[in-house]
Amino acid sequence: MQNSDSSKAQSIKLSRSDLQKDLDNFKLREKYVNDFEMISGLLKYKLLADKEAETLTGALNKEEYASFKPKGDLRQEREITTVDEILSIGRSVKPNFDTLIDDIVNGTSSEVHSADVKSKPRCVTKSENEYDGDVRRLCDIVRTSVICAAEDDLSTVLKRFFNNSNIKVIRMKNRFVSPRFTGVRDVLLNVVVEEFICEVQLHIDFFYRQKNDSHKFYEFFREYFIGNDESYEKMINVFTAVGQSLSIDVEDGLRSIIQGDDYNQLKSLEEITDEDMMHVPELRLLVTKKLYICTMRRETRKML
Repeated sequence: MQNSDSSKAQSIKLSRSDLQKDLDNFKLREKYVNDFEMISGLLKYKLLADKEAETLTGALNKEEYASFKPKGDLRQEREITTVDEILSIGRSVKPNFDTLIDDIVNGTSSEVHSADVKSKPRCVTKSENEYDGDVRRLCDIVRTSVICAAEDDLSTVLKRFFNNSNIKVIRMKNRFVSPRFTGVRDVLLNVVVEEFICEVQLHIDFFYRQKNDSHKFYEFFREYFIGNDESYEKMINVFTAVGQSLSIDVEDGLRSIIQGDDYNQLKSLEEITDEDMMHVPELRLLVTKKLYICTMRRETRKML
């Protein structure tokens, strides 16, 4: 029995030695290095956003700020049939909309970042690709962003929107309660001004800067893993298990995971390198070998 156990232990030792040789000779293709670096960049900003969220008081998590939306699709109530028509109405509404927003934020430590009316080519593309040509569903032609210095300022501004008789809030998406997979928190409003639906984004300065700084990583992730927020969230959770190890150097980080004995990290890396995610066969082979070694070591310990 001892000879058998000793032989198995020696086999594992040899396997670990072989794995180390493979690791010493391992060189990740440049494409995959770049891919991992982009994903690591997104994770870095997500972790920073989550850490900052821990300092919030929770004032924006109150029931009065719960997300809501109308039944059915959001749609302009006016009879509008062309992009030119909706753009014309949007341009006529914008001056009053901008004035109302300025009045709402007056006296708070907030800045208004007003945007131009959405361009015609963008309106055409969005209505055709997302709304089957229904231009009335374009509800962000007139829009603005409000950047608040702190949580209390955003809470004050939000209350003023609901108390202003010249604006009607018809939809609110509170992403302080349910943040996006990137960790960014904000509040999205659709408001009616002069019977025309417009869009307002409310940010806290820290998260606004995070959103801008991490945008290239977000775009890469969204285009690389085509899906929806739910599927992105699942993928981010898998990457989070290995993200810290990749924050300085991708190849060194990957080697440290495979050389280590963190079973959860190894399983996450196995999932990441699978063909359903990043499909990195040469890296997946190393991870599979290490998981086999870990499994054999566990069995040997049980037998000794």
